[in-house]
Amino acid sequence: MVAEEMRGAPTPFEELMFIDRIYKTKGALHETLKERGFEYYAEIELPRVDCFMYLPATFPKNREEAAKFDFASLTNQRVAIGVCVGGTYLTNCWDEKVRLGVQGILKINHNCSIADKAATQIFLAVDDFFRDFAELRKHNVSLDVHICGYSLGGLFAQVTTVLLQDWASTTRNRVTCRTFESPGIPEMYHEISQNYTTDPEQFWKQRITNFKSLPNPLNTVFQDLGRVFHLKNTDHINCSTSWVIKCVAGTAKRLAFWTGLMKGFGIGSDKESFNSMTEFQQKCTIGAAIALELGMDLCEVVRNHDVALMLGCFDQKSGTLLSSCCIEMEQWPVYENFEDSAVRLLQSVSQGLMVMDPRNAGLHTLFLFGGKRGFVERKLRRIPGYLPMPIKAKAEQPATTMVEA
Repeated sequence: MVAEEMRGAPTPFEELMFIDRIYKTKGALHETLKERGFEYYAEIELPRVDCFMYLPATFPKNREEAAKFDFASLTNQRVAIGVCVGGTYLTNCWDEKVRLGVQGILKINHNCSIADKAATQIFLAVDDFFRDFAELRKHNVSLDVHICGYSLGGLFAQVTTVLLQDWASTTRNRVTCRTFESPGIPEMYHEISQNYTTDPEQFWKQRITNFKSLPNPLNTVFQDLGRVFHLKNTDHINCSTSWVIKCVAGTAKRLAFWTGLMKGFGIGSDKESFNSMTEFQQKCTIGAAIALELGMDLCEVVRNHDVALMLGCFDQKSGTLLSSCCIEMEQWPVYENFEDSAVRLLQSVSQGLMVMDPRNAGLHTLFLFGGKRGFVERKLRRIPGYLPMPIKAKAEQPATTMVEA
């Protein structure tokens, strides 16, 4: 076996496929890994999520195979290995998934021991592998450790990448990470991340890349490290019967409100609306705030968290990321607490009283402003914190780095 035959680093499309297969069967996972030139190596036990380590298919998997392997052909080379961290297994009920998912992630902000434990388990697995194959150090072979994670697994992947940098520098290995629909990481780890270099922003942009779908309750909890890309797949946003009804009802409701106000009944109506809104404010969730800001139902918003939708942003034959579906972000919205969500919820409600505003569902948006997809697009651009990278900055950043990061 010679170095040229060794499989290189996994692509974002491949990592997303591996994550998708976690939720199917082990047979499907193993088959997909082999098709892509990799092989399953070991399971890593993590809290709440599934995790496994994989290697190039031609690399030895045990000491018996190592005895027959020509490590000298890898002298001064780098070997790419991968760690894949899935998301939590939750109920199929969307509102329950939102409640459990967000609450579980927020708990980590107050008790980071879960994330620390996950990072420790991944570190032990990777370090044991590096030490078990002493031939790697004998022939000056370094590891490129590629960690990918989805949802809560994305949080674990980012935290692990941060905490493994000391190990990487002392062993001359490299640890990088890609996440999909990550909730971000708690502030504590952002503070730790500042200790590794004099230019933390560039340092982490070279090591961590985050891919996100439309803002939803599970990808707007904390700030992310590294680069953030919005993968836009709006195939599921269709002009359904319920959407038409919502547009008609929206116009009728706003006209009724303003007609009543003009007739002198506005005070009573306004007081009643205020009281009901205050009650709703007390019960609101992050999901409700995002759903209202995007003008979508909660089920639609949470569906954006699906792996399948993100896979649709890649060419299914070549695995290339479709440029029309990808926007690099300078900033991503964060709903750090329920109080913040309540304020934004009320702001959306007040804006919703404007009859012809193109951000409000009504007869005008149904016929004049590009249908439901155009409507969601306009609402998206108005969400505080949603800030695409300026065109000039994009030009300075080669497009190929998007998939190589």
